[in-house]
Amino acid sequence: MPSIPRTPENARTIAGLLAESSITQLTLAAPGQSPSVLASRETDLPALLQSSPVGTTLSSPAHPLIIRVDHDTFTLARADEQPESHLLAAWRAAFKPHAPSKDR
Repeated sequence: MPSIPRTPENARTIAGLLAESSITQLTLAAPGQSPSVLASRETDLPALLQSSPVGTTLSSPAHPLIIRVDHDTFTLARADEQPESHLLAAWRAAFKPHAPSKDR
């Protein structure tokens, strides 16, 4: 699944994509801690994503998605084998790799 660099700008973009998808609750599962449910609109998601330890996952009961925090990346994965969701399509569009420039 798509992975992107773990940067503050990308964390803000992820938070925006979640807001646009009307996701109101997220489950945060950090290594060694009990999962907790967050109200996404009342949580500073960019700061949470940036400060979360490696191995943390955010999931949504309303959408079959999982955002995993890795050392250098954020990765979006599906929790099922269904066709691509609108959120995954938005993720791909928001983080589409730029075409390399051609030197003439």
